[in-house]
Amino acid sequence: MSRKITRKNTKPLPSQKELLRLFRYDAETGRIFWRVKCCRMMPVGAEAGWYGTRNYRLVSICRSKYQVHRIVWKMHKGYDPVEIDHWDGVPDNNRIDNLRNATSTENHCNQLVIARKSGVGLKGAYKPRNRDFWVAQIKYKGTHHYLGSYATEELAHAVYVAKAIELHGEWANDGRGSCL
Repeated sequence: MSRKITRKNTKPLPSQKELLRLFRYDAETGRIFWRVKCCRMMPVGAEAGWYGTRNYRLVSICRSKYQVHRIVWKMHKGYDPVEIDHWDGVPDNNRIDNLRNATSTENHCNQLVIARKSGVGLKGAYKPRNRDFWVAQIKYKGTHHYLGSYATEELAHAVYVAKAIELHGEWANDGRGSCL
């Protein structure tokens, strides 16, 4: 499935030709390396970029910062992506087979579970305070949908996973880093 989605208010990347001139891509690791000497401290062949917020790698080109996964996408596909989704949910895994062009909604469907203080670890399941049951819910098109209450966290999560597959299709994620 090939589609071209555009996004407003995003600084365009340099041309594909310029990116291929500047960087060498290692398909096994998903890393990019400088083909040219970019500054006096950085030798040719050094890995490009640094870790920014949320473990995404950033690269500076002509005093502008770009995310490495966006550069990798344009180097391979030839156009600027809207948003890039990492299939496995790992922001540092920039292998081209792990990246896909996405809308904001699709990208959010594939988010991993964020550890909470309550210790809840399964996506789509939570335990209300002072209750002895678990609730399953899912967010779809900006609205939270109640999926019922269950005796265990695992049951609530299983109901969430089934509904996620129904609603989100290929973008569904069980919260553990694997698309369903």
